[in-house]
Amino acid sequence: MKPALKKKMTLLTILALVFTLFAGGTAYAVNDKGNGKANGKERQEVRLIRDMGIRLGVPFGKFRGGKALDNASAISAIARGFDLQVKNPSQKASDLFTKVRDNAPYAKAFVAARQNGLVIAKDINPNAAVSREQFAKWLYEAIEATGERFWTMIYTTFADENQVSEGYMDGIQRLLSAGVIQLDKDNKFRPRSAITRAEAGTMLKKALELFGPEKKEKNRPQPGQLTDIRLVTEKVGDDILKVTVFANAPHPGYGLEISAIHFKDGVAKIHYRVIKPDPNMMYPQVITQVQAVAYIPSSYKAELHEPGKAVKADAKTKTDK
Repeated sequence: MKPALKKKMTLLTILALVFTLFAGGTAYAVNDKGNGKANGKERQEVRLIRDMGIRLGVPFGKFRGGKALDNASAISAIARGFDLQVKNPSQKASDLFTKVRDNAPYAKAFVAARQNGLVIAKDINPNAAVSREQFAKWLYEAIEATGERFWTMIYTTFADENQVSEGYMDGIQRLLSAGVIQLDKDNKFRPRSAITRAEAGTMLKKALELFGPEKKEKNRPQPGQLTDIRLVTEKVGDDILKVTVFANAPHPGYGLEISAIHFKDGVAKIHYRVIKPDPNMMYPQVITQVQAVAYIPSSYKAELHEPGKAVKADAKTKTDK
């Protein structure tokens, strides 16, 4: 083969190889399937988070639900979602962190997060993947930073709780009781696994629904009103389920009681009654958590029944008295 022809063929081969690599990279970039682990519900929740102006680390609106979330994206999303603001403008990112550049797009979020009480390591690598327990801890700290909260004090056991790092369990337990965190089918939390965009989006969306900035005044108890009424179940034996109704009251004069339980079609509807304060007593105006407890067979699914809604007469009835 003549040298000129050989040189031309070599050039064409290189160009073909470059085009193949480029085409393959482009095809990968527009693939919106992640790693196949995210379901339709997670996809929808990540997109709802995106619609709120919160990005979870992948540009151009790609889903990539199975992609691990990095520290920079996690801090930015939490700071944006909970509207964490910089309190001391004179403090720069480089004053607080060794690997966060002052001109980085996420620098302000890191400063705001630290100044609002999120515990972030000084040498944090913004590009490293964030673990599930770390994301949960930051999420819990952000919730606590944005207002006074009332949490149910019920401990939820899970299969890999011995893998939770010291100092992380309190936040995880509170988020479990609130329903922000869900355990997997094997009753595991996987605390040290990298959290995916889909998992982070689901947790953040639920946290904002319950504790977001716009919920602060809305959920504040008004005179004569109970708020944040919720039902928590706990298995206490092979056949017994403990059901607890919690609520926030304007002062400690209020109470709750479970007035009746209706069993039908595998569902136990839990009826509750508000105990009004003694009109002749004076109570400190301190928001107080009240609760009522009952026990049902574990074969039934417990549902909270709103007062004022009728229940069909053919339902079997059992009271806790």
